[in-house]
Amino acid sequence: MDAQTCLKKLEYVGVLNFATVGLDGTPQIRCVSAIHYEPDKLYLIRHTTTVQK
Repeated sequence: MDAQTCLKKLEYVGVLNFATVGLDGTPQIRCVSAIHYEPDKLYLIRHTTTVQK
């Protein structure tokens, strides 16, 4: 599957979970709710919340 086909398929998904490894070796997971792409750019947009005390 080429990159263009993969990006088209992402349009059908509501929310994605992206995982990476932090500098300290712990997993970092982000829920991405919107994806926008251009020929040379990919934007992953996530909702953020702030916990109030």
